[in-house]
Amino acid sequence: MITVDTKHTTGHDDFELNIPRKQLLTYHIAYDDEKEVEGIIFIIPGFGDDASVGYQKNLIKYIAEKYNLLAVFVEYHALFARLSDDKESASYQFGRNDTELLIKYLEMLDIKLDENNLEYLNIVETIDQRIQKLKSINELDYDFKLDMWGTVCPYKDEYQNFGVLQAVDILTVLCDLKALGYEKIINEKPIIALGSSHGGYIANLAMKFAPNTFDTIIDNSCYTKPPLNYIIGIETNPHFPEFMKFYRNIKMHLFTLTNWSSEKNDYNFSQAFYNIRDLTNNDQIKQLAMYATKTKIISYNSEYDKIGNYSDKKEYIESLIKNKYQCVLNTISSTDQIDGRLIKNLEHSMGMSIKALIDKEVPNLLNKKLSENMTDICLESTIEYDVGDNRKFIFDFNKTGLAAKVIEVK
Repeated sequence: MITVDTKHTTGHDDFELNIPRKQLLTYHIAYDDEKEVEGIIFIIPGFGDDASVGYQKNLIKYIAEKYNLLAVFVEYHALFARLSDDKESASYQFGRNDTELLIKYLEMLDIKLDENNLEYLNIVETIDQRIQKLKSINELDYDFKLDMWGTVCPYKDEYQNFGVLQAVDILTVLCDLKALGYEKIINEKPIIALGSSHGGYIANLAMKFAPNTFDTIIDNSCYTKPPLNYIIGIETNPHFPEFMKFYRNIKMHLFTLTNWSSEKNDYNFSQAFYNIRDLTNNDQIKQLAMYATKTKIISYNSEYDKIGNYSDKKEYIESLIKNKYQCVLNTISSTDQIDGRLIKNLEHSMGMSIKALIDKEVPNLLNKKLSENMTDICLESTIEYDVGDNRKFIFDFNKTGLAAKVIEVK
């Protein structure tokens, strides 16, 4: 019988920014309680519709039933960073970087807000209605659209650390599974991580931080260089938002809430923090390969992808191969490759069904643990990366779980 359980564990604090974790880390597992599972698969969603808890729980149930795997979905830090109809939806607000311009617009349009209703949507509707009125009396051109800026606040009162803390969450859950009695499975059966877009990026980072652990990483259209507008936000370029929302008379430029900054302060996103996130960094890949080269990377990418840059992906895969990794880059470059099921278009993520990707790749990976060596979790490994700026990242797997830190070195 297929069982779907929801579990909670202590999530790692943000060790880069020294911010304590406010919430427990929630994850969901599906398995057949009458059989010994054939392996573990992490399904890691990105920022899109696949972040839905209901959808993910149905997906891991499908995987557990069809492939007899322990299927895991982790509600990693800032997963819910988009507006949705689910209770886990993000919210839109005017943040500290948006307020000064907002005040200017209110004065320009001669708007006095209701102090008892300063919610984001009420402010936007008030401004939108005022612009429409000015258009109706020919004080503004009919085609006028007001550029505004807003902040996306992830569910659970979280913020965008981007990548590192999220990959640590995946590994923290694997450590928790060991504590729950899955150590034999972790050591002896295949461990797979599969993700699309940002989820694929997290999967690759998790492999980097735990190079003895995953047998296979499957990614669809992940970026390999960290996009600064997702990390530093509006400070990068106000006119290069993560995404936009269009109202009748307003073009809203939206950035996810972040604590990273380009300014020289305690939250400065220096080169070291970029380097640990840059999958294409050759020095980092060489350090990675010194620990292990057991993981097979299976990647899909459109040559026309404007988010998951194909040239960067190709550079990453070629560098891994040069350092003795097994890699397959499935390049989608022609409409002839659109089959309507796996590949639906040549844009970012290619409209790819995660279920179809699982059905194509997972059957070939069962009963094929690529190495007899134990995982970092069971070896209690210490993985270190020199990242420049006289800093070192350390991922210490110990009896109590994973302890990650960044230290200054002389």
